[in-house]
Amino acid sequence: MNIDGIGYLQELKETFGFHEVAIKSILRAKTRARVSILKDHIFVLLHQVYELKGGLKKERTAVFLKDNFIITMQERPGDVFNTIRESIRHGEGIFREKGADYLLFALLDAIVENYVPILENISSQMEVIETKVLKDGDKEVLRKIHGIRMKNPVR
Repeated sequence: MNIDGIGYLQELKETFGFHEVAIKSILRAKTRARVSILKDHIFVLLHQVYELKGGLKKERTAVFLKDNFIITMQERPGDVFNTIRESIRHGEGIFREKGADYLLFALLDAIVENYVPILENISSQMEVIETKVLKDGDKEVLRKIHGIRMKNPVR
């Protein structure tokens, strides 16, 4: 089950018995990524990162694993899970054969894999600028470095 927005937290807590620590972690704006292995469920809070015009956007994503089901929750619609969803809808792949723990692994893998092109892009930009700075020592290049850092802050 996927939920966009955090409006149903209390209902999830009451219906599924999710721990108060997990609910509070979702509500705290500055919570870092975490994995909590609780009495009858696992709670994972992590961040998806997206490239947008003008920089990067960070979004918290909560994942609950309990018994043989998973609930994902993020702040807004849209995420990196679409290929997994489509595979499940069409009965493709091994998601229906494996347990919910395998699905949790696949969801975490999708988030991590999404980081790779973003990091490669930033790294390429920085290499070009670094080479120019080392070669020329140009003040304009230093301004560009500062501009990239200001343009790509993770929000």
